[in-house]
Amino acid sequence: MTRFLALLVGLSVIATTAPAVACVGVQTYEDQMARWNPTPEDFDAIIDQSEIIVDGVISRYGPPQANGDMLTERLRITKVWKGEVGAEVPITMSIWVIGCTLPPQYDTPIRLAGTLDRGRLFYHAVFGLPLGNAVLDQKLREYQVKKPILDAERARQKEAVRAKTKALEQAAATGDLQAKLALVAHLLHNGEQDRAYEMAGALRREGVKLSLADSLLLDPEQNDWADLKRIGGGCYSDHGDFDAATFDRSDLAECAFRYSSFRNASFRGTDLTGSYFQDSDLTGAKYDCATKLPDDLDPKAAGMINVDGQCATP
Repeated sequence: MTRFLALLVGLSVIATTAPAVACVGVQTYEDQMARWNPTPEDFDAIIDQSEIIVDGVISRYGPPQANGDMLTERLRITKVWKGEVGAEVPITMSIWVIGCTLPPQYDTPIRLAGTLDRGRLFYHAVFGLPLGNAVLDQKLREYQVKKPILDAERARQKEAVRAKTKALEQAAATGDLQAKLALVAHLLHNGEQDRAYEMAGALRREGVKLSLADSLLLDPEQNDWADLKRIGGGCYSDHGDFDAATFDRSDLAECAFRYSSFRNASFRGTDLTGSYFQDSDLTGAKYDCATKLPDDLDPKAAGMINVDGQCATP
């Protein structure tokens, strides 16, 4: 499964970003399918993670898009293994993929696994999945048997998400910042990225320091990190100079600080739960009783200063 995930991510990037350059060793679609040899575990991952799995026949191609790298095509559906699609679905393929594979010809039977976005099929594994593969065919038949049970569970999960979304929307409507942040996080983690980023933008315009980055690099050129809220990603620093910087009341949980200097920095009320300071200097860094320190950090040994003097033992 790990190999499949790495393959899927790599091919997705290549298919959407590779430039239109001269091909070396052009291969046909049939050659590409013959050379791809997924394991049974790969098939399990494909079936589990794909929203749509269909068999069909390419009915027609449209003109390349403006950048010249993409062809639009339509697939006439002959068999739906997973998901819900109509009798014909539009798809987009990149001409320039691994080995510059030639797209399938008209009337070519093909099996695709992917996701639907605004009625268009985006598919994985270069151009498709092998037809006539006994292992994959058996796994798809087994999925069809389990489908009613899986669909019922998926419906329950969707209803639970809808109910939680409604409750969070009602809480956010009161104007409470934490409720708004909870709604942003919920939307981000449940496939409504556009709405999450729209809300995040509105909060930033209101003066809220908010990061939705997958990985936030702390920039030593910035000294004021107070009140930073993080959603959806980790954070780190490497060989950064944050002497006398302010991190008060910020969410820095699960962050990785390596070879960085935080001499005389301020961590009043900062959440540092699960973070670590590998070979970093915290001499004179200030914290208080509201600060959440990592379990393995001894502030006294690190030379930090408790501005409250001493905190009550829980």
